[in-house]
Amino acid sequence: MKYTLLELTQQILLSLDGDEVNSINDTEESRAVAKIVKECYYDIVGQLDLPEHFDFFQLEATALASPTVMTKPSDAITVDWVKYDEKTGTDTDVKYRELQYLPSKNFLDMVLMLNSDDDDVIQYNFTTNSETFSLKAKTNMAPSYFTSFDDGVLLFDSYNSDEDSHLQASKTLCYGLVNPTFTMTDSFTPDLDHRQFALLLNEAKAQCWSDLKQQINTRAENKVRQNKIDSQKKKQNVGYPDKQNYYFRYPIYGRK
Repeated sequence: MKYTLLELTQQILLSLDGDEVNSINDTEESRAVAKIVKECYYDIVGQLDLPEHFDFFQLEATALASPTVMTKPSDAITVDWVKYDEKTGTDTDVKYRELQYLPSKNFLDMVLMLNSDDDDVIQYNFTTNSETFSLKAKTNMAPSYFTSFDDGVLLFDSYNSDEDSHLQASKTLCYGLVNPTFTMTDSFTPDLDHRQFALLLNEAKAQCWSDLKQQINTRAENKVRQNKIDSQKKKQNVGYPDKQNYYFRYPIYGRK
């Protein structure tokens, strides 16, 4: 079962023997509980990498002066893979091709070996950490390789100058973990699978007892441990490989 933020707050206040409320903003205590629910929600999101928080997104293009540099959008946490549309003006269908990631040193070794005197090679300035460096890129094809040195800026090896003046955001297709939003309103329902709501409720309940009453709720603490184990095992609902034999795909370390 899923709960709104108000319903979570009301259940926790009942456990704390707090005042009944009709809104999370009714009392100081209810506001404090709602904030703890939010904190626990982001703790769970950071720990479990839940499938519902993975999504498709596009990269962001930079200036024409740096045609093969793109950036990760601010709400994307990870970039698991990148595809780029190689379609030309004569093509009717999209032609997404997955690009290969290279460690930054390997990538720089490759592009710096290019000869800027060649007609299909450009040299451009790239600024990072208040320092400017000269990089090179091919201009006769869509990119094949990319790297990142700071987990935010992505460098690519080439672009097709016959089609575009720089790499286009609209031609990227990426997949990764996206930071979910949390709204401090009564009707907000956290973006969790129904099975993770027990974990959120008990995690927030245990922290509220600790922070607001300076006591330990042993029952809630025990439920949190069990809920975390269950959530790791059952966090994916669609397409889980060999779901029926889940427990047989890992070594059994217990005593026989």
